[in-house]
Amino acid sequence: EDERRFILALEEAGAALRRLHDSNVELDRSWTIDDELSQLERRTTQRAGAAVSALLALGAPAEGVLVSSHRDCHLAQAISGPDGFRWIDLDDSAMAPAALDLGNLLAHLRRDALIGARSQSVVDAGVAALRSGYGEAPAGTEHWEWLSLARLACLAERRHRRTDWADAILLL
Repeated sequence: EDERRFILALEEAGAALRRLHDSNVELDRSWTIDDELSQLERRTTQRAGAAVSALLALGAPAEGVLVSSHRDCHLAQAISGPDGFRWIDLDDSAMAPAALDLGNLLAHLRRDALIGARSQSVVDAGVAALRSGYGEAPAGTEHWEWLSLARLACLAERRHRRTDWADAILLL
């Protein structure tokens, strides 16, 4: 039952994220691929250095149109209940590529499977539900997902002191 609710919540998350991206709300700040790459480079750990260098060598994905973006998009930033689905903690929101949010949310899901927080089958079903709720993924989503995974590996090591998590993420 919990897994079923989780998967349904991800479909709602995809739809809510699409509504945010399509809202045409103009925010007073922006976050571009250059900002993301610069931050990743500053926060890279020694363990993740090779993966980050490889990502930086790939170059930046096409920027595309900047949309209203959560910018810290993962399921701990959401409430799903009888009144529907809501994004919370919008203090980092900015005009950014839509692929940033979707890539970040996908990366968090994949990380959950890699560190054993959720089964791979539940994560796979959740990814499909998220993509179904969102609709066609913006160009560059896969690249943003890889950038988010590299950041999550650095956070696992630095913030959570979980080198085992960092290693699991980096092996992907």
